[in-house]
Amino acid sequence: MAEPISTAEAKLHLRVDSSADDTLIADKIAAAREWVEDYTGLVLTRREVTEQIGQFAAPTKLRAWPIDAAEPVSIVYRDVHGVEQTITDATVRAATRPGVIYPAPAARWPSASTISGAIDVSFMAGFADPADIPPTVKQAMLLMLTAFYDGREGELFEVAEAAAKRLCRRQKRRTL
Repeated sequence: MAEPISTAEAKLHLRVDSSADDTLIADKIAAAREWVEDYTGLVLTRREVTEQIGQFAAPTKLRAWPIDAAEPVSIVYRDVHGVEQTITDATVRAATRPGVIYPAPAARWPSASTISGAIDVSFMAGFADPADIPPTVKQAMLLMLTAFYDGREGELFEVAEAAAKRLCRRQKRRTL
């Protein structure tokens, strides 16, 4: 999984010339990405995501975004007899946020009385190309990278975090 910011870009931003801290910088890049993903709900690197939902709704909203609509969605649940059931023909509306899944045309979701426990929905999400990530999101990552790398604590970290939040405000996931 390629990070949205390369080690070379990070070193340029941090003004680091040697390769002595490359592993540390790579770890801080991942931490900055995770911070932005947690804050915004965006998936910045393309990967399979599994979300647990309590029950089906019409429509059923997904938290992660962007969603790759060309890839299949797998829905796994246990019926009241404890037998694992899989739905592979769900329809995905991925162009808008939040993404939504519907039962296949002419099909219905299983009723709540036939499902025991959580429902796992697995799908591909994330930006296929780091160039597609909004520039403000990358800037927020760089701010958090600096805070993590410099070991900033207290007020300095809070300033970096507040600035990163302002940069990500438009990308923040709406409460479902």
